[in-house]
Amino acid sequence: AQIIHIDIDPSSISKIVDANFPIVGDISSVLEELLPLLREDYTTQNILAWRERLVQYNKLHPLNYQDSTAQLKPQWVIEKLGDIVGENALISTDVGQHQMWAAQFYPFSFPRQFISSGGLGTMGFGLPAAMGAKCAFPEKISINISGDGSILMNIQELMTCAAYGIPVINIVLNNNYLGMVRQWQTFFYDKHYSETDLEKQPDFVKLVESFGGVGYVCQTKEEFIVALNNAINSQKPALLDVRIDRMENVLPMVPTGGALFNMMLDYKE
Repeated sequence: AQIIHIDIDPSSISKIVDANFPIVGDISSVLEELLPLLREDYTTQNILAWRERLVQYNKLHPLNYQDSTAQLKPQWVIEKLGDIVGENALISTDVGQHQMWAAQFYPFSFPRQFISSGGLGTMGFGLPAAMGAKCAFPEKISINISGDGSILMNIQELMTCAAYGIPVINIVLNNNYLGMVRQWQTFFYDKHYSETDLEKQPDFVKLVESFGGVGYVCQTKEEFIVALNNAINSQKPALLDVRIDRMENVLPMVPTGGALFNMMLDYKE
């Protein structure tokens, strides 16, 4: 592919990837100048062709997971969350496996419903983002989907939620791991688990209650559904400690340094 690199800072041009077409300028101004150069027929045809290709990809390799009655699967949790709150919610995430599952399995239906730091990888982003979303759109349910590693980065902001009456709901997909790093160690480092095991944890329910909120432990599907509805109705800062399958992996994924055609669709021992 040929690369067009637009940046207001000339020293950033081609800093990581060589650009075929370097453009120095403010992104909004540059795009305004570029738009008239795009032929409508060319743009429309390419969008339609790309959408058709995506449909074919989805048919060949649909997202799936192996559900279980013995353990909560994170994908099921996200799907059920979408069933219950749907377009009535704004969804924020921290960074890790939970971020990927939220992106894959929540039924987003309007722009900017999904609030995430994306590739910046900012652990601790989710709770403050959810607080801002709730303040901006008080009529919406604001939900932070987090992990047991990420939530501890900024959990003290629950005090702010309680002090200012910001009823954010935190769904912590708790696998007692720094899950995404653990997954890489499983796949590529012969299961040499270094500094990823979070088996020693605080009591999240007591912790959120100490801030003036409400907390729930969810180990079954029924417990999750009840806890989520209770959290919504409580109108208090809430935290759901959702105990998921410890070894569940996010798929598909692209290995470090790989191209999209190196994508792993499944993992086998």
